Amino acid sequence: MSMQLGMVQSAVAMNGLERWQQAVSHNLAAAQVAGFKPVQGSFQATLAGQLPGSTRAELMSAPSEGRSPTYQQTRNFAGGSLRSTDNPNDVALTGEGFFTIEAAGGETLYTRNGEFHVSPENYLVTSNGSLVMGDAGPIQLTPGQGQLKITADGRVSQGLLPLGNLQIAQFESPQKLIPTGGSFRVDPENDPGAAAMDQNAISLAQGFVEESGVQPIQEMVNLITISRAHETHQKIIQSYDQRLQQTIQTLGDTR
Repeated sequence: MSMQLGMVQSAVAMNGLERWQQAVSHNLAAAQVAGFKPVQGSFQATLAGQLPGSTRAELMSAPSEGRSPTYQQTRNFAGGSLRSTDNPNDVALTGEGFFTIEAAGGETLYTRNGEFHVSPENYLVTSNGSLVMGDAGPIQLTPGQGQLKITADGRVSQGLLPLGNLQIAQFESPQKLIPTGGSFRVDPENDPGAAAMDQNAISLAQGFVEESGVQPIQEMVNLITISRAHETHQKIIQSYDQRLQQTIQTLGDTR
């Protein structure tokens, strides 16, 4: 029983390590994406069932608890460092919250990436063309009205022309957000508790972008850790497999 349990535990651990490796690879690929929030992996020993003993004394006593390594991952929503761009279209959230944007299909999404651009139709958009939403709809500029200005509390204007307030959302449980193409969407069956952020709590910096939260050196260390752990569990499984084959051969020889 212990041999089989050991093989199962190592197999489960290897599966978790492979998922962690995928997350680290994705983090590294997004290390230069403004406002990206990295995924962090961890393992916990969780109860997998009750183990009967193998000896008579153990069988007569209470069963022991069998535990299995369980991989878990969470997204680190901590604020990233700010980088000055001197571009008036760029804006960084220096506190909590997400910019509200509207994708091409009309779906409402949320992002921390404030690298905005002006579309040919003069709308303020993200790098993939999603509309940046204000409290009265998409933010649209007027040619010749002057430079875009965004105040720290989210008021948008162009010259003397007010364009509304940026729509900033906050979530009671941001871990429930579903990542999609560098942004996030809400799963209606797992509500993260969305709410419009109070304007007095909004903190923005125009001419800055929030850098990716990925720490490349730490992610490279994670890759080495994953590789070594995967190799160790592979050897454990091979060792158990060899012992199992020897046991079967021994039992066959005694018949």
